[in-house]
Amino acid sequence: QENEMTEGRMRYQDADIAGKEVEFTVTINKISALVLAEYNDALVSKITNKAITTVADFNKYVETELKISKKGAVLEKFQKELVKKTTFTEKTNALVEENYKEALKYYEDYAEMYKYTFDQFATALGFESADDLRKVVKEDAEAEVQNELVMYAYGNAIGFTLSNETALALLDELV
Repeated sequence: QENEMTEGRMRYQDADIAGKEVEFTVTINKISALVLAEYNDALVSKITNKAITTVADFNKYVETELKISKKGAVLEKFQKELVKKTTFTEKTNALVEENYKEALKYYEDYAEMYKYTFDQFATALGFESADDLRKVVKEDAEAEVQNELVMYAYGNAIGFTLSNETALALLDELV
């Protein structure tokens, strides 16, 4: 039945109690409040699963991650500007197509693994259609190839070389 609340009192539409005051007894089972944890070594150790055990080390870790993130953003902006100012040849199209086919195959295999058609999988990922997913995969393939070529060309232009040992050390750090 519909009831309405006015001025902290409930008005009932039921004929037996309409217009009458009603008293309720309420039992409060629990009252809780949000208590922020103290930022200390114990908390740091707990939230990092003992990977970092002190506040000082955690602060250094966060500072390093923020610097890496900032440098990554600068590098990304630099790459975008280089790509804008670069003319790509027909040879680039073949690389883009190869990258696109590999990426598309990845999504098709993933869809198959979940027993989806490609259309169903695209929709499950939030795309309006499979064509929309294909378009994004194509754009990503083009951006990836262009970024790689531009950075390779830039590295060559400034005489940058990377030894296998340095590359492995960088990969280990990333992993």
